[in-house]
Amino acid sequence: MAATQKLLVVEDNQFMRALITELLEKEGFEVEAVETAAAAVRTVSSFDPDAAILDVELGAGPNGFDLARILRETAPEIGLVFLTNIPEPKTIGVDNRSIPKDAAYLVKESVGDTELLLRAIKASLRGRV
Repeated sequence: MAATQKLLVVEDNQFMRALITELLEKEGFEVEAVETAAAAVRTVSSFDPDAAILDVELGAGPNGFDLARILRETAPEIGLVFLTNIPEPKTIGVDNRSIPKDAAYLVKESVGDTELLLRAIKASLRGRV
């Protein structure tokens, strides 16, 4: 039997965090959900996630792009999926080179069903985004 895949959800909105966590647990993933980049960094070493679903705007402190860089330094094999309200990173002063090439970038309002999110997660786990 294959091991359960572990996902780290980093979302500052409590309601969204709970919804995403519930959805992913129903799909058979083991999920750890946190609200800040600092909490995510602390969680990675003990939880050892296969992939992370990152909001971009995480309040005070590092944003999701900063967190992605940190995660890739500490766990280079981790799959990354950005799930954000930011339609274009340039609108917050970030160029597209800040997004890892093999990361998925989904805008929350354009995710019409859970299947798109699940496909992005599975692709990130295979390194084929």
